[in-house]
Amino acid sequence: ALALALARNVAQRGEAVDIYSLEMERMLMQDRLYAMEAGVDVNHIQRGRLNDREMRALGDATGRASQWPIHIVDRFQLSHLGLRGYARRRHARAKPGLLIVDHIGLLPSPKAENRNVALGEITRGFVHLALELDTVILALSQLNREVEKRASKVPGLSDLRDSGNLEQDAASVTFLHRPWLYDKTAARGLLELHNGKHRNGESNWQVALTFDPATMQLQSNYVEVPGYDYAA
Repeated sequence: ALALALARNVAQRGEAVDIYSLEMERMLMQDRLYAMEAGVDVNHIQRGRLNDREMRALGDATGRASQWPIHIVDRFQLSHLGLRGYARRRHARAKPGLLIVDHIGLLPSPKAENRNVALGEITRGFVHLALELDTVILALSQLNREVEKRASKVPGLSDLRDSGNLEQDAASVTFLHRPWLYDKTAARGLLELHNGKHRNGESNWQVALTFDPATMQLQSNYVEVPGYDYAA
């Protein structure tokens, strides 16, 4: 949801976005984007159970979304080399300002002695690709289960799954934390972003968002900073 919100925001500003989905079909991702734009429950869209108000809102939203330069690729067996080749061909045509990979753990491993070494090859390839294409690459990753065993459930760099290379090669690492899953007194829908690393700026910052899982919408309370919009 956060990655799609970022894609939507970038596309609304006129920059192309490429999304490589290794887990979810393109139509399902489009439904989520439409729900986000229309403020309509995504389950109502997928089941075709829309009232008149939702139909009008969805019609207006799909009209706007059809103009966004978002390109979704849902080739589930795409290798990291295949992805890089596809991205180069796309760059020659559209020059996307943001490239999203969902998620890095599903990329088939190159031939290597273990998964850690394989992921290192993948992450270094992303670094080179970002520099070559002069674009931002947002690679989503799962966490390991160690965070579930601690008193503090806020993720950290040691919780990145499979590889320290993710921490080493990434310019910035930000974790998502939903306190209400562990603390019943926390506000439901609260989504905290915790930065664990920022190579070229301030690190260890935290931002609180409100997430509505029905409509996939995110809103930020970070309204005092120039250049940041209230609605994601």
